[in-house]
Amino acid sequence: MLELLVLLLVLLLDAAYILMLFSINLPQEKPYIKKLPKISLIIAAKEGKIVERTLRMLKKIKMNTEIIVVASDAVTLKIAGKYAKVVRDKGTGKGAALNLAVRKAKGRILYFLDEDMIVTKDTIQKVCSALGSHEVAVGYNLAGNKDGPVTYVARLYLAMLTKMQFGIYRLIGTTFVAGRNFAIYKKTLANAGNFRNVLTEDLDLSFRLFARHKKVKYVNAGARDQAPSRFLWYLKQQQRWNVGAGEAMKAWEKKFHHHDISLLIFLVLVSLIPLMSFIFLVLALAFGSYLFLSVVAICFLVCLSSARMLGRDEMLLLPGTFLLMITIQSFTMIYSAAMKPKNWYRTPKK
Repeated sequence: MLELLVLLLVLLLDAAYILMLFSINLPQEKPYIKKLPKISLIIAAKEGKIVERTLRMLKKIKMNTEIIVVASDAVTLKIAGKYAKVVRDKGTGKGAALNLAVRKAKGRILYFLDEDMIVTKDTIQKVCSALGSHEVAVGYNLAGNKDGPVTYVARLYLAMLTKMQFGIYRLIGTTFVAGRNFAIYKKTLANAGNFRNVLTEDLDLSFRLFARHKKVKYVNAGARDQAPSRFLWYLKQQQRWNVGAGEAMKAWEKKFHHHDISLLIFLVLVSLIPLMSFIFLVLALAFGSYLFLSVVAICFLVCLSSARMLGRDEMLLLPGTFLLMITIQSFTMIYSAAMKPKNWYRTPKK
């Protein structure tokens, strides 16, 4: 009886991850560009020298935009003030900071980016042009730096999340919001209650949008940012993401509807890819069963499809990176369950 239950569990997981593998390899829609109203480009910043590089880049983009930087650090505000409208916040969290910036925004469209992002005019136009029947649109983000093993793991994991974002959209017509490279009508954000000062303000906003039946469009338009280059930085980032995601999902349960079940299943399966791969690999080695390896193999194929977004060298390194990723991500999930962050944590940037 136990063997039959184990077989059914493995087959169910195989079927779910095969569906996921299918969805992330569906053809993408071709983005288009239309005439746009004024856009407010909003950045929550902490490091003046880092945000200055981003602001210099944005100032070269010729569009009908305004740039708003919100920060608590006086030096950052002084540097940003040379390029943008600045807003001072109390440093209590990203959600609270973004709300201050939104109040000052004059654009009908709000486009959010991080202080270390590399983004082009083409990406901004494509993401913002997707607004219309969808009141929220999101592009994809990949890590641009390669500073050692941790960044290779982060790059693969972010690529996998990006593919999952796309796969969810192709299957059910909506996806979740990332904290950067996304656009939303100012009115839509206000109706959703703006940002909440939580650990993952983007996922929290996603669930509140789902509860209001507001669909998020995925756009094939990319931006680059920095992945944590040190293990401790990455561990704390993942701790914030994992605990914040759990808190957001608990809040979502209070407004959960039966038609959200497909989205919930996808989110759970995505988050568990590293842990499931690690567990079933250990089981396969412990019991010498190829049955358990089927889950690992399909998850590896998901990562292989995701790694196509990265460089050729990373495709060659994928077997090693995959094993390192499932080990590190499994550890971060266990660590996150055992150690709750005491407050909001901003990942350091170089």
